[in-house]
Amino acid sequence: MGLWRTILAVHAFALACGLLAGCGDDGSECTADACRGGSCVHDPLPDGASCAADFEVCTIDACRGGACVHDPIPDGEPCDLGLIDACTLTSCQGGTCNAMAAPDGTACDDGRTCTTGDACASGTCQTAV
Repeated sequence: MGLWRTILAVHAFALACGLLAGCGDDGSECTADACRGGSCVHDPLPDGASCAADFEVCTIDACRGGACVHDPIPDGEPCDLGLIDACTLTSCQGGTCNAMAAPDGTACDDGRTCTTGDACASGTCQTAV
């Protein structure tokens, strides 16, 4: 009789928390799902806990108030678009990494060994005469 009582108690606990009915995971990565006092609760994780990246290099991805937020990095901060080019500058603007042409005259290397004094013009490296 003791085994059946234990099985019934576990079953009643699971029903009370809705585990058998699908209550549990609220789908938010910024909450800790648990059963407390016979109810399913979704406590927010501490602000600043990491959450899924939005794959934008100019945002900080973190939990706040139980939700994943993507706060923009301050405008003007350098960012990386994977461009290795002296004639292209990148910086964060409004949470997005933007590319712009370097000022004309910025030193660059056109990749040719027999040239010197190469400089950017309209965003491309130009061979010096």
